[in-house]
Amino acid sequence: MNEPVATYQSYLVRLWQDSPHAAWRASACSVQSGENVHFADLDALFLFLWEQVGRDPQDEAISCQRGAVGAPRAD
Repeated sequence: MNEPVATYQSYLVRLWQDSPHAAWRASACSVQSGENVHFADLDALFLFLWEQVGRDPQDEAISCQRGAVGAPRAD
């Protein structure tokens, strides 16, 4: 059974590099619970955020490619 998804979530997101040419790392701290999650790269952070809102990032990528509202423009 699927758990209900909260209608409001707030995170303090921190981004940093260990050196000028290193990959970006991240953490997300839930304002509501205080839980702090660390990520080795930005892809892991974005996947976490998609999961928190109950969305499949693959579905969103397809929507963006089809020109859905909010999709990045290829200017």
